[in-house]
Amino acid sequence: MPSHMRSRGSRTNRTTGKQHIQFGSYDVLQYNAGGMYNFYDNMVTNQESHANADFMVGRDFGIGGSGVSVESKLSAGLEFADLHSSADIALHARPDITVPTMITLPVTPPLPTSHVHRVQAELQARREFQGAGPAVHWNGSLGLAGNEETAGRIGVDLGLGGAVLFGKQRTHNRERLLGAYSRGNLWDLITLTDSYDTTTVRVRDKSVTVPAANASLGLSYELGGLKVGAGYRWERYFKAIDAGLDSRKTYDRQFDGPYFKVSVGFGG
Repeated sequence: MPSHMRSRGSRTNRTTGKQHIQFGSYDVLQYNAGGMYNFYDNMVTNQESHANADFMVGRDFGIGGSGVSVESKLSAGLEFADLHSSADIALHARPDITVPTMITLPVTPPLPTSHVHRVQAELQARREFQGAGPAVHWNGSLGLAGNEETAGRIGVDLGLGGAVLFGKQRTHNRERLLGAYSRGNLWDLITLTDSYDTTTVRVRDKSVTVPAANASLGLSYELGGLKVGAGYRWERYFKAIDAGLDSRKTYDRQFDGPYFKVSVGFGG
């Protein structure tokens, strides 16, 4: 018998990635043969997180025959998504130091020439999308064993869905570049001070429309109007995040992993 169903769902996810690349050492007193010693140190940290919630109202259609129980449900409702992405980059480098290695005493003018370039760069990027909009889900369930009215029913579940979310896409990038270049005698290298220091902040805020799609496959147990399920879910938000630096450049966001779901139905 057809029945109306109401369900609420929520999903959260968070990932963090770090990368550290280093060449050489910060010790200015060390240098390799030939009077050249450089270093490079770069740390990159990326974080992604998302939260999703929906409220759906649907209609069940059950088909039975020849010992096979198949249920199908079409639902419509409202979906909300909150996506966040961040990147932090710190770079320290001395790419081209030159220090004379052969000095004859007593030293007479002009003193041996040395030069050094030191650079430091930083980036803090914060991006987010928040939006809500109409959503449609289709769920099918093939019964494997049992009966939902007595001992309970175990089934294989397949889900497909889509949504159109209306919301705000925000980006805040802070870039800093500082460093120094010096050419002269060895004392000039020891007393090196920053000769440039620039900071650039770029902020963008735009109203956007983001399509979304999802699919899932899992197992469920249903008894009366209560249904508990677990499985694997894939979802994708198209052009949801503005990850550009100088100008707007959008990227998709995809999340997949195990899910756990509880739904309650009211017969009618």
